[in-house]
Amino acid sequence: YGYAINGGYVSNQSAKTAAVRVHNPSTVTFKDYDGTVISTQRVGYNENATVPEAQTRFGYTFTGWDKGSTEIKGDTVITAQYKINTYNVKFYDKAGKQIGLTQKITFGSDATPPTDTNNPAGYDFVGWSNKDYLSVGSDGGENGKTYNVYGIYSWYNEQLPIYVDITSAYRQDDGYYAYFNLTNYPNAVT
Repeated sequence: YGYAINGGYVSNQSAKTAAVRVHNPSTVTFKDYDGTVISTQRVGYNENATVPEAQTRFGYTFTGWDKGSTEIKGDTVITAQYKINTYNVKFYDKAGKQIGLTQKITFGSDATPPTDTNNPAGYDFVGWSNKDYLSVGSDGGENGKTYNVYGIYSWYNEQLPIYVDITSAYRQDDGYYAYFNLTNYPNAVT
């Protein structure tokens, strides 16, 4: 004569009663951040649930689940966890020199354009080359992506046909040397 204990069988001729503990299967529900059900599973007592594939969320990086899926002992809800993406934004002047520091911006937020735009002599600042610094990451850029934004400048004196920018000047034994850049304003006669 014998009896079962938690799935095992023990033979004992002198026993007349036996205690058997039975556990119902548990329901494990995997949910996304917004409560959407990703997967529902039934698992035996103290067994492991099968974890679904890593989830995707626009502007965020999946970091895992809020609790473990092993040794399940009752109905359980497990929710996907995410970290908001962070991006780098850099502003550049006409010469290609970075203006200010690199800004670290979280998904959907705006970077702050610099107020000092390093206007070269003879030029007015017009605006920025793109709007990537607004609602950063909304183009679906990967976490850590760098957005480069360049200043646009316009010649402010249309009456002068050529602008001279002296880059260096010095005197030597055989005379003076001056180095400069010439910029021809396209709408004026030279």
